[in-house]
Amino acid sequence: MISIRVACLVFVVSLSIGGACSGGEISAGAGNGDDAGPSGDAGPSGDAGPSGDAEPNDEAAADSGVIPNCQAACSNRASGACLIVPDHAECVAECELSLAEPTCAVEAAALTVCTASATITCNADGVPEVGGCDAQQQASSICFACLPSPSDEACLACIKSTCCEQHKAALIDPDVPDYAICSNACNADTACLQVCAEEYPSAARAFEALDRCSASCSGC
Repeated sequence: MISIRVACLVFVVSLSIGGACSGGEISAGAGNGDDAGPSGDAGPSGDAGPSGDAEPNDEAAADSGVIPNCQAACSNRASGACLIVPDHAECVAECELSLAEPTCAVEAAALTVCTASATITCNADGVPEVGGCDAQQQASSICFACLPSPSDEACLACIKSTCCEQHKAALIDPDVPDYAICSNACNADTACLQVCAEEYPSAARAFEALDRCSASCSGC
């Protein structure tokens, strides 16, 4: 039987895949494209700060032909008018930090570009979901899997430092996004969680291994 603790880990890790500002992911942002980011004075088409036209990631821009724009990505993420809408400035700051991380700049840029033009819907909990960017979200999450972020809660910070390989294994599994959606909808009902584990067995096993590794982590 799948444990409640494993279900909690699924929720924590699924936030780092696309629901929060963890591990370089772009969070839902309030406000609009005219708001200034923390490092610049202009909106999406301005020339000031890293979220404008200055200092794009050259490799990522060359690959996609589009300059990653944090203001546009965060504003679009908020366009779904979902119930849960974190601060726009925090979203932009996290996004700019992810683009500035040399190890994962290409992955972060691809996710930022995709998010800026993606279709946004709201899930049952009122959290924005980015449509059509699953591959970019997974690639960014895997790259940032072991890199600390200022927004990491205690559990995720401990997982990154203590269980790096297990964390990556959970993120790499192709069934993890669907398993996370299934598990998070169970609201800790063990029978429901078991159905999800049986439907996505490889993802469930990956999270069980992560559970064993992170047993000593506080907050998990």
